[in-house]
Amino acid sequence: MNDDDRDPVGEALANELEERIRDQGMTGHVAIVTPIRAHFRHVFDAPWTAISYDKRTGEIRFRLKSRDFRTPEQAREVLVDTLHVLLQIRDRCRNIADVADRLVRSTGLKVLHDGFKDFRRKGT
Repeated sequence: MNDDDRDPVGEALANELEERIRDQGMTGHVAIVTPIRAHFRHVFDAPWTAISYDKRTGEIRFRLKSRDFRTPEQAREVLVDTLHVLLQIRDRCRNIADVADRLVRSTGLKVLHDGFKDFRRKGT
């Protein structure tokens, strides 16, 4: 990313929302699109979930060591709750993807889109 691609306002908002989600002990997925870039944040490792996140490496994994739970039943309950959270986020993202696909198809235009590249509007 060069200096022309920087979006300090969008980046600051995305970081603030991620921090607030973490401060409140919540989990979630945030997508913010400004006229310059798209910003995404994922917070899956709330203290009550069975997920750990290494911010340095970006690795997300289950945290289910027996020493972290009083009983195997408690570990299973936390895992099930965690899976429900992940599935709720997946379902909402799938719903948004379906709406986006329908709207794109309705234009009749063919758009070449690489979902893993930064979005940057031409002329900004």
